Amino acid sequence: MATIGIDLGGTVTKIGLVKNNTIISSIKVESHAEDSMSMRLPQIRDAINTLLEENQSEDLSFSALGIAFPSVVDSRKKKILSRYVKFQDAHKFDLVEWAQKNWSVPLALENDARAALLGEWHYGAGRGFDDIVMVTLGTGVGSAVMIEGKLFRGSQHFGGNLGGHTIINLGGDDCNCGAVGCVESEASGWVLDQKFRTHPMFLDSRLAREEKVTFEAVFRLAAEDDLLSKEIRDHCLNTWAASIFNLIHHFDPQAVIIGGGVMHSGDIILTYIKEYINKYCWQEPDSIEIIAAQQSDFAGLLGMAHLAELESK
Repeated sequence: MATIGIDLGGTVTKIGLVKNNTIISSIKVESHAEDSMSMRLPQIRDAINTLLEENQSEDLSFSALGIAFPSVVDSRKKKILSRYVKFQDAHKFDLVEWAQKNWSVPLALENDARAALLGEWHYGAGRGFDDIVMVTLGTGVGSAVMIEGKLFRGSQHFGGNLGGHTIINLGGDDCNCGAVGCVESEASGWVLDQKFRTHPMFLDSRLAREEKVTFEAVFRLAAEDDLLSKEIRDHCLNTWAASIFNLIHHFDPQAVIIGGGVMHSGDIILTYIKEYINKYCWQEPDSIEIIAAQQSDFAGLLGMAHLAELESK
């Protein structure tokens, strides 16, 4: 039996046909997250059908579908609970009915960060651990938590997911969630350009020659000794380390897995965070593994394929 995992990202939607823990075939389509879900679902349906048609020669029986969604979801009732900046009408749709109508298969639904953690636990950096915190650094700052081999969801389905929206600077900037001084409003991809383009050092920085202030540019130019880039890099490193410090004290994991687009500079990030955690956390030095995600491209897809397989049994 094969399952289909879908990672509905803000920029790219990844769809994969999975059998025996292996991605047989996959396809990527633009998400256009600013559009309505009603506009995107036909595109996703067509991509799934294309994937199935292209793999007709395989001895596959498609048994279930799993969708990772970038917001708060009730995985038991299979409902998207909150309006968000991405796919703002998604909470209005019955995705179980959509899967039944199109393919007559059951559906699994989960938050995207939890799906990525599940994918890493089964197929990547989380193997061998049952108490894990996962943090994703990129456009936003995502998080997910596993306790004793079970995903932590909480009473209202927010459990472990709001690492990017913990307040870390009481005098900080407004966050897109409505609070002030969140981790995301200090050090995330969506805030970098607007936050630092007005910095007094900006016009004298090589960042002023970039079309946009991005993590790629910041880390590249910091390595070339650009002063503002070094300041921004260090500010972000300190913010991320302090955030992970808080998560470690809250959940006492065996391992912290760090993923996301920023991990192209993973050696610098991991080294800084390990040193910070060893210096400040109450846990014994080096008792917590700080490791890079191994399935950065397909962790969410694989996690949802796994949940879909459970759903089909």
